[in-house]
Amino acid sequence: MRRRTLALAGLLAALAACAADVPRQVYVLSNPATPVAGVSAASAAPTVQLQRVLVPDYLDTTEIRLRVGAHELRSSSTGRWGERLSIGVTRALRADLSARLPMDMVLPAYPADRSALQILATIETFDVWPDGRCVLVATWTLVSKGGGTTAAATRVTITLPAAAPERVSDAMLVAQMAAALDKLADRMAASVTGSGA
Repeated sequence: MRRRTLALAGLLAALAACAADVPRQVYVLSNPATPVAGVSAASAAPTVQLQRVLVPDYLDTTEIRLRVGAHELRSSSTGRWGERLSIGVTRALRADLSARLPMDMVLPAYPADRSALQILATIETFDVWPDGRCVLVATWTLVSKGGGTTAAATRVTITLPAAAPERVSDAMLVAQMAAALDKLADRMAASVTGSGA
């Protein structure tokens, strides 16, 4: 009996080790760059600079964190980010803004270039639930080329509904988050063009 118990314990330990070695899928929020024939020249100074987006510390990791309760988060066991979330959010927003402001050069910038309009953005909430619901709350301020704010901070809440239960996966959750950032870029681009920049 003891030999059988030890054999079972060894088998369970081996299975646990194998499960731990299963590689997790790696995700990013931005789409791949579209190859363009030829070479395009950049202007001497960008018109718009997106500073690194601030994200709550508990989310700014390579773990994909799901909201599972009022005060509980759970890391995905099958997927992870390819970069810290703040970097991924900044990269995705920069690409989304570039697509909406084709006459402007939109770049992340550090240190800030005072010759450009600055976008200072903060993600307050970026919750994705196991059923696919996604809630993004963000604020941003535009800082004019002279260094002063152009208007009061803008705050938006973007909510995407739950998905069909059979479609829930890490890939779908990441797609929901990317879609929420896409909607945020719509609002940011509108504020940039409305500012007269």
